[in-house]
Amino acid sequence: MSAAVLLVASCSPETFTMNIDMRYPSRSGLDLSKKSMAIVYVDEGKKSDESFVKGLASGFAYKLEEEYFGGHEAIELFSVPKDSSVYTKKFMEDMVMDSGKDVIFLIDSPEYGTPGAGENKRNPRVSDPDSSYLCSVLLPFKIKVSAFDSMDKNDKVLQYSGSSAVRTEVANPGAVSDELISKRLWDNITPEAEKVGVQATGNFLSTWKTERYTLYYYNSADTRWDKASQAAYEYRWQEAIKTWCEILKSTSNHEKKACLCYNIATACYMLGDYTLAISWLDTADKECELNLSKGLRSRIAQRQK
Repeated sequence: MSAAVLLVASCSPETFTMNIDMRYPSRSGLDLSKKSMAIVYVDEGKKSDESFVKGLASGFAYKLEEEYFGGHEAIELFSVPKDSSVYTKKFMEDMVMDSGKDVIFLIDSPEYGTPGAGENKRNPRVSDPDSSYLCSVLLPFKIKVSAFDSMDKNDKVLQYSGSSAVRTEVANPGAVSDELISKRLWDNITPEAEKVGVQATGNFLSTWKTERYTLYYYNSADTRWDKASQAAYEYRWQEAIKTWCEILKSTSNHEKKACLCYNIATACYMLGDYTLAISWLDTADKECELNLSKGLRSRIAQRQK
Protein backbone atom coordinates (compact mmCIF):
# COMPACT_ATOMS: atom_id res chain seq x y z
CA MET A 1 0.00 0.00 0.00
CA SER A 2 2.85 2.39 0.87
CA ALA A 3 4.47 1.71 -2.48
CA ALA A 4 1.19 2.48 -4.23
CA VAL A 5 0.88 5.83 -2.41
CA LEU A 6 4.41 6.80 -3.44
CA LEU A 7 3.67 5.84 -7.02
CA VAL A 8 0.59 8.07 -7.10
CA ALA A 9 2.54 10.96 -5.53
CA SER A 10 5.32 10.69 -8.09
CA CYS A 11 2.79 11.07 -10.92
CA SER A 12 1.41 14.33 -9.51
CA PRO A 13 2.98 17.70 -10.37
CA GLU A 14 4.89 19.64 -7.76
CA THR A 15 5.68 23.34 -7.81
CA PHE A 16 8.54 25.62 -6.87
CA THR A 17 8.41 29.39 -6.41
CA MET A 18 10.91 32.05 -7.44
CA ASN A 19 11.18 35.69 -6.31
CA ILE A 20 12.03 37.72 -9.41
CA ASP A 21 12.72 41.44 -9.81
CA MET A 22 10.50 42.54 -12.67
CA ARG A 23 11.03 45.65 -14.79
CA TYR A 24 8.18 48.17 -15.04
CA PRO A 25 7.79 51.52 -16.87
CA SER A 26 9.75 54.53 -15.62
CA ARG A 27 8.33 57.20 -13.34
CA SER A 28 7.67 59.27 -16.47
CA GLY A 29 5.15 56.64 -17.52
CA LEU A 30 7.23 55.69 -20.56
CA ASP A 31 8.13 52.04 -21.01
CA LEU A 32 11.52 52.25 -22.72
CA SER A 33 12.46 48.58 -22.46
CA LYS A 34 13.40 47.00 -25.80
CA LYS A 35 12.97 50.28 -27.68
CA SER A 36 15.54 52.11 -29.78
CA MET A 37 16.33 55.72 -28.86
CA ALA A 38 17.95 58.89 -30.13
CA ILE A 39 18.86 62.11 -28.33
CA VAL A 40 18.65 65.52 -29.99
CA TYR A 41 20.20 68.57 -28.34
CA VAL A 42 19.81 72.21 -29.31
CA ASP A 43 23.05 73.85 -30.43
CA GLU A 44 23.03 77.64 -30.65
CA GLY A 45 26.61 77.73 -31.93
CA LYS A 46 28.03 78.94 -28.62
CA LYS A 47 30.99 77.52 -26.72
CA SER A 48 28.58 76.64 -23.91
CA ASP A 49 26.69 74.33 -26.27
CA GLU A 50 29.81 72.41 -27.24
CA SER A 51 31.10 72.04 -23.68
CA PHE A 52 27.92 71.87 -21.56
CA VAL A 53 24.92 70.86 -23.67
CA LYS A 54 26.77 68.22 -25.67
CA GLY A 55 28.29 66.89 -22.43
CA LEU A 56 24.84 66.79 -20.83
CA ALA A 57 23.45 64.85 -23.81
CA SER A 58 26.39 62.41 -23.66
CA GLY A 59 25.79 61.73 -19.96
CA PHE A 60 22.08 61.28 -20.64
CA ALA A 61 22.83 58.72 -23.36
CA TYR A 62 25.41 56.90 -21.22
CA LYS A 63 22.98 56.29 -18.37
CA LEU A 64 20.16 55.13 -20.65
CA GLU A 65 22.56 52.77 -22.41
CA GLU A 66 23.62 51.39 -19.05
CA GLU A 67 19.99 50.85 -18.05
CA TYR A 68 18.49 49.47 -21.26
CA PHE A 69 21.36 48.23 -23.45
CA GLY A 70 23.77 46.60 -21.02
CA GLY A 71 26.22 49.48 -21.34
CA HIS A 72 26.63 49.08 -25.12
CA GLU A 73 26.65 52.19 -27.29
CA ALA A 74 23.22 52.14 -28.86
CA ILE A 75 21.87 55.69 -28.69
CA GLU A 76 22.62 58.19 -31.42
CA LEU A 77 23.19 61.89 -30.69
CA PHE A 78 22.00 64.64 -33.03
CA SER A 79 22.39 68.41 -32.77
CA VAL A 80 19.94 70.90 -34.25
CA PRO A 81 20.01 74.71 -34.40
CA LYS A 82 17.65 76.59 -32.12
CA ASP A 83 14.38 77.19 -33.90
CA SER A 84 10.74 77.26 -32.86
CA SER A 85 10.02 74.24 -35.08
CA VAL A 86 12.10 71.89 -32.90
CA TYR A 87 9.57 72.26 -30.08
CA THR A 88 6.70 70.80 -32.07
CA LYS A 89 5.28 67.30 -32.25
CA LYS A 90 5.88 67.28 -35.99
CA PHE A 91 9.60 67.73 -35.40
CA MET A 92 9.60 64.71 -33.08
CA GLU A 93 7.68 62.63 -35.60
CA ASP A 94 10.08 63.66 -38.36
CA MET A 95 13.04 62.67 -36.15
CA VAL A 96 11.48 59.24 -35.64
CA MET A 97 11.29 58.82 -39.41
CA ASP A 98 14.76 60.25 -40.12
CA SER A 99 16.58 58.35 -37.36
CA GLY A 100 14.58 55.14 -37.49
CA LYS A 101 14.35 55.17 -33.68
CA ASP A 102 11.32 54.44 -31.53
CA VAL A 103 11.89 57.13 -28.90
CA ILE A 104 13.23 60.66 -29.34
CA PHE A 105 14.55 62.84 -26.50
CA LEU A 106 15.03 66.57 -27.06
CA ILE A 107 17.37 68.45 -24.71
CA ASP A 108 16.87 72.20 -24.95
CA SER A 109 19.68 74.69 -24.48
CA PRO A 110 19.74 75.51 -20.73
CA GLU A 111 18.91 78.86 -19.20
CA TYR A 112 21.99 79.86 -17.25
CA GLY A 113 22.00 81.97 -14.13
CA THR A 114 24.76 84.33 -13.03
CA PRO A 115 27.97 82.44 -12.17
CA GLY A 116 29.04 82.82 -8.57
CA ALA A 117 32.78 83.02 -7.92
CA GLY A 118 34.27 81.65 -4.73
CA GLU A 119 37.61 82.24 -3.04
CA ASN A 120 40.82 82.19 -5.06
CA LYS A 121 43.25 79.44 -4.09
CA ARG A 122 46.82 78.95 -5.23
CA ASN A 123 47.34 76.04 -7.56
CA PRO A 124 50.52 74.29 -6.38
CA ARG A 125 50.74 72.17 -9.53
CA VAL A 126 51.57 74.97 -11.96
CA SER A 127 53.94 77.93 -12.16
CA ASP A 128 52.26 79.77 -15.06
CA PRO A 129 51.13 83.17 -13.64
CA ASP A 130 47.88 82.98 -15.65
CA SER A 131 47.04 79.65 -14.06
CA SER A 132 48.65 79.97 -10.64
CA TYR A 133 45.29 80.46 -8.92
CA LEU A 134 42.08 78.45 -9.06
CA CYS A 135 38.68 80.01 -8.52
CA SER A 136 35.69 77.82 -7.68
CA VAL A 137 32.64 78.87 -9.71
CA LEU A 138 29.01 77.85 -9.16
CA LEU A 139 26.84 77.92 -12.30
CA PRO A 140 23.05 77.71 -11.81
CA PHE A 141 20.92 76.54 -14.72
CA LYS A 142 17.49 75.33 -15.80
CA ILE A 143 16.99 72.51 -18.30
CA LYS A 144 14.05 71.19 -20.30
CA VAL A 145 13.78 67.69 -21.71
CA SER A 146 11.05 66.53 -24.07
CA ALA A 147 10.33 62.88 -24.88
CA PHE A 148 8.29 61.27 -27.64
CA ASP A 149 7.61 57.55 -27.76
CA SER A 150 6.27 56.70 -31.22
CA MET A 151 5.04 53.32 -29.91
CA ASP A 152 3.05 54.77 -27.01
CA LYS A 153 -0.69 54.75 -27.68
CA ASN A 154 -1.02 58.16 -25.94
CA ASP A 155 0.86 59.72 -28.88
CA LYS A 156 2.01 62.75 -26.88
CA VAL A 157 5.20 64.72 -26.43
CA LEU A 158 6.02 64.68 -22.72
CA GLN A 159 7.93 67.59 -21.22
CA TYR A 160 10.08 67.74 -18.09
CA SER A 161 12.03 70.57 -16.53
CA GLY A 162 14.31 71.10 -13.58
CA SER A 163 16.92 73.40 -12.12
CA SER A 164 20.24 72.76 -10.46
CA ALA A 165 23.80 74.07 -10.34
CA VAL A 166 27.27 72.75 -11.11
CA ARG A 167 30.58 73.74 -9.62
CA THR A 168 33.83 73.89 -11.54
CA GLU A 169 37.27 75.44 -11.13
CA VAL A 170 38.56 78.27 -13.30
CA ALA A 171 42.22 79.17 -13.68
CA ASN A 172 42.70 82.80 -12.65
CA PRO A 173 45.82 85.03 -12.53
CA GLY A 174 45.51 86.08 -8.90
CA ALA A 175 42.43 88.28 -8.94
CA VAL A 176 38.83 87.32 -9.55
CA SER A 177 37.61 88.85 -12.80
CA ASP A 178 33.99 88.39 -13.84
CA GLU A 179 34.94 88.76 -17.48
CA LEU A 180 37.69 86.15 -17.18
CA ILE A 181 35.40 83.77 -15.29
CA SER A 182 32.76 84.01 -18.03
CA LYS A 183 35.41 83.37 -20.68
CA ARG A 184 37.09 80.40 -18.99
CA LEU A 185 34.04 78.88 -17.34
CA TRP A 186 33.34 76.49 -20.19
CA ASP A 187 36.88 75.12 -20.46
CA ASN A 188 36.55 72.41 -17.80
CA ILE A 189 32.82 72.07 -17.33
CA THR A 190 32.13 69.09 -19.62
CA PRO A 191 32.68 66.39 -16.93
CA GLU A 192 30.21 68.17 -14.65
CA ALA A 193 27.72 68.51 -17.51
CA GLU A 194 27.96 64.75 -18.11
CA LYS A 195 27.07 64.16 -14.44
CA VAL A 196 24.04 66.42 -14.88
CA GLY A 197 23.00 64.32 -17.88
CA VAL A 198 23.24 61.13 -15.84
CA GLN A 199 21.09 62.63 -13.08
CA ALA A 200 18.55 63.96 -15.60
CA THR A 201 17.63 60.40 -16.64
CA GLY A 202 16.04 59.73 -13.24
CA ASN A 203 12.46 59.95 -14.53
CA PHE A 204 13.25 57.64 -17.44
CA LEU A 205 14.88 54.71 -15.65
CA SER A 206 12.93 51.51 -15.07
CA THR A 207 11.10 50.90 -11.83
CA TRP A 208 11.39 47.42 -10.32
CA LYS A 209 9.09 45.18 -8.28
CA THR A 210 9.89 41.85 -6.66
CA GLU A 211 7.22 39.31 -7.63
CA ARG A 212 6.64 35.63 -6.93
CA TYR A 213 6.36 33.21 -9.84
CA THR A 214 5.58 29.51 -9.61
CA LEU A 215 6.58 26.74 -12.02
CA TYR A 216 5.56 23.10 -12.27
CA TYR A 217 7.94 20.22 -11.72
CA TYR A 218 7.74 16.43 -11.71
CA ASN A 219 9.88 14.38 -9.33
CA SER A 220 10.76 11.91 -12.04
CA ALA A 221 13.55 9.63 -13.17
CA ASP A 222 13.70 11.86 -16.24
CA THR A 223 16.58 14.21 -15.35
CA ARG A 224 15.43 16.73 -17.95
CA TRP A 225 12.92 18.08 -15.40
CA ASP A 226 15.84 18.93 -13.09
CA LYS A 227 17.81 20.41 -15.98
CA ALA A 228 14.95 22.67 -17.07
CA SER A 229 14.11 23.75 -13.52
CA GLN A 230 17.75 24.65 -12.81
CA ALA A 231 17.93 26.68 -16.03
CA ALA A 232 14.76 28.57 -15.07
CA TYR A 233 16.08 29.17 -11.54
CA GLU A 234 19.18 30.79 -13.09
CA TYR A 235 17.05 32.84 -15.55
CA ARG A 236 18.34 30.91 -18.55
CA TRP A 237 14.88 30.95 -20.05
CA GLN A 238 15.76 29.95 -23.61
CA GLU A 239 17.53 26.85 -22.36
CA ALA A 240 14.61 26.01 -20.07
CA ILE A 241 12.13 26.34 -22.98
CA LYS A 242 14.24 24.03 -25.15
CA THR A 243 14.31 21.32 -22.47
CA TRP A 244 10.59 21.61 -21.64
CA CYS A 245 9.82 21.28 -25.36
CA GLU A 246 11.92 18.10 -25.50
CA ILE A 247 9.93 16.61 -22.63
CA LEU A 248 6.67 17.76 -24.24
CA LYS A 249 7.43 15.73 -27.38
CA SER A 250 8.02 12.57 -25.34
CA THR A 251 4.88 12.49 -23.18
CA SER A 252 1.22 11.77 -23.85
CA ASN A 253 0.04 12.63 -20.32
CA HIS A 254 -2.40 15.57 -20.56
CA GLU A 255 -1.56 16.99 -17.13
CA LYS A 256 2.17 16.87 -17.82
CA LYS A 257 1.60 18.54 -21.17
CA ALA A 258 -0.40 21.30 -19.49
CA CYS A 259 2.32 21.85 -16.89
CA LEU A 260 5.01 21.99 -19.56
CA CYS A 261 3.02 24.42 -21.71
CA TYR A 262 2.36 26.59 -18.66
CA ASN A 263 6.09 26.65 -17.84
CA ILE A 264 6.94 27.58 -21.42
CA ALA A 265 4.29 30.33 -21.31
CA THR A 266 5.91 31.69 -18.14
CA ALA A 267 9.34 31.68 -19.80
CA CYS A 268 7.95 33.53 -22.85
CA TYR A 269 6.43 36.07 -20.50
CA MET A 270 9.83 36.57 -18.83
CA LEU A 271 11.39 37.13 -22.25
CA GLY A 272 8.77 39.78 -23.07
CA ASP A 273 6.96 37.82 -25.80
CA TYR A 274 3.43 38.17 -24.43
CA THR A 275 1.66 37.01 -27.60
CA LEU A 276 3.59 33.74 -27.60
CA ALA A 277 3.03 33.39 -23.86
CA ILE A 278 -0.74 33.59 -24.39
CA SER A 279 -0.54 31.01 -27.18
CA TRP A 280 1.27 28.52 -24.94
CA LEU A 281 -1.14 29.23 -22.10
CA ASP A 282 -4.10 28.53 -24.39
CA THR A 283 -2.51 25.20 -25.29
CA ALA A 284 -2.01 24.40 -21.60
CA ASP A 285 -5.66 25.12 -20.82
CA LYS A 286 -6.78 22.78 -23.62
CA GLU A 287 -4.74 19.93 -22.13
CA CYS A 288 -5.78 20.33 -18.50
CA GLU A 289 -7.13 23.01 -16.16
CA LEU A 290 -4.31 24.23 -13.90
CA ASN A 291 -4.67 26.36 -10.78
CA LEU A 292 -1.87 28.74 -11.80
CA SER A 293 -3.16 29.46 -15.30
CA LYS A 294 -5.54 32.32 -14.43
CA GLY A 295 -2.90 34.19 -12.45
CA LEU A 296 -0.37 34.14 -15.30
CA ARG A 297 -3.04 35.11 -17.81
CA SER A 298 -3.93 38.13 -15.66
CA ARG A 299 -0.27 39.21 -15.48
CA ILE A 300 0.09 38.97 -19.24
CA ALA A 301 -3.06 41.06 -19.73
CA GLN A 302 -1.65 43.77 -17.44
CA ARG A 303 1.56 43.92 -19.49
CA GLN A 304 -0.35 44.20 -22.75
CA LYS A 305 -2.35 47.27 -21.69
